[in-house]
Amino acid sequence: FLGRDKPTNILAFSMKEGEFSALNPSLLGDLVISIETAKRQSKRFGLNEMEMITLLMIHGILHLLGYEHEGTKKGAREMALKQKELFQMIIGK
Repeated sequence: FLGRDKPTNILAFSMKEGEFSALNPSLLGDLVISIETAKRQSKRFGLNEMEMITLLMIHGILHLLGYEHEGTKKGAREMALKQKELFQMIIGK
């Protein structure tokens, strides 16, 4: 979907953009998580599979809320801090 020659762990599709954005204003959008990729990455992050999926859900929701890590170092830093904060609140790690 992204036109990259490698798997991605999560895709976030905003319902706040596009021609149907007014259809249901309370919906943020959809998340699609690659469980296979999450399983592989969980070892690298030192997380179990469910923790990795939770981290990816947080990451995707932050994208739906407007956070962006590609493009600027400031944006990447802000998103990483918020992601860590939310993950610690949920998982305690």
